[in-house]
Amino acid sequence: MAAGCWLLADRFCETIDWSGGDDPQDSLRIPVTDDQADALVAAGADGVERALNALEPERRYLVRSFPRDAAQPEARWIHRRVWLPRHD
Repeated sequence: MAAGCWLLADRFCETIDWSGGDDPQDSLRIPVTDDQADALVAAGADGVERALNALEPERRYLVRSFPRDAAQPEARWIHRRVWLPRHD
């Protein structure tokens, strides 16, 4: 990794409610080390959520939420264990 650059795990979550087409959406940008990125890739599509939950407990990551019926999305930094919003 180049000095001053971050690797980011990017996770998109959406809950489809089959009503109105304005489903709630969340997008997470999680800074990870080279080894953590390798573990996420190795986990594959079926194991990536388990691998994200296994990341060290406390970290700062960016969450962009677009709740149902919201006029625009909101973004905020969170510092805690990685939490994946409810999704389909």
